[in-house]
Amino acid sequence: MLGDLLAGALEDAAARRETRPLTQVEAEALARPAALDALSALAP
Repeated sequence: MLGDLLAGALEDAAARRETRPLTQVEAEALARPAALDALSALAP
């Protein structure tokens, strides 16, 4: 079962690389606003 999950994940990753190269994903991630500091946001 674990082997099937891994195989599916690898197939999915390969398909994603064909449609969006890693450099594009990285550039889009860097262009996004920084994540919130959850501890500070939820502190009383």
